[in-house]
Amino acid sequence: MLFRSNRIITAVLFGALWLLAICAGSLPVFWLVVVILCAAGLNEFFAIALKDRARRYRLAAIAIGILPLLAAYSRRPDMVQASFILALFCAAILTIADYQKKDDNFLCLAKICAGLAFIGLTTAHLVLLMAEARGARWLLLLTLIIAASDTGAYFI
Repeated sequence: MLFRSNRIITAVLFGALWLLAICAGSLPVFWLVVVILCAAGLNEFFAIALKDRARRYRLAAIAIGILPLLAAYSRRPDMVQASFILALFCAAILTIADYQKKDDNFLCLAKICAGLAFIGLTTAHLVLLMAEARGARWLLLLTLIIAASDTGAYFI
């Protein structure tokens, strides 16, 4: 029960932070909130996916995963894509550097790339969407759709 209540508290806090960042309308504030949420999401993902790896390995993977978000602050989609390619390259280098220590290196690289694509790249596009003229409205609509679908899935 404690695990479930901690998740609810985290969801309420992050949800409030998310809505506050969208409604503030400031791109730097929104970018900072998204970086924090992305780092938390990458930490959760890599804690599960890379649980047999050292903590410093997971921290390096989180730092690599934030690269597309750093580029998203420039408001240029081409820079986001280039930083994603750079992040994939860095993930390969990280895996090669740890190559002889483990046997599941290709699987580890695949997990890091999945985290980069599904968390790092996706959240970078949220920043790009917020930078658009009506980006805050689109993000509020997206938030409502996700909240409604998650609520509906809970009752099924």
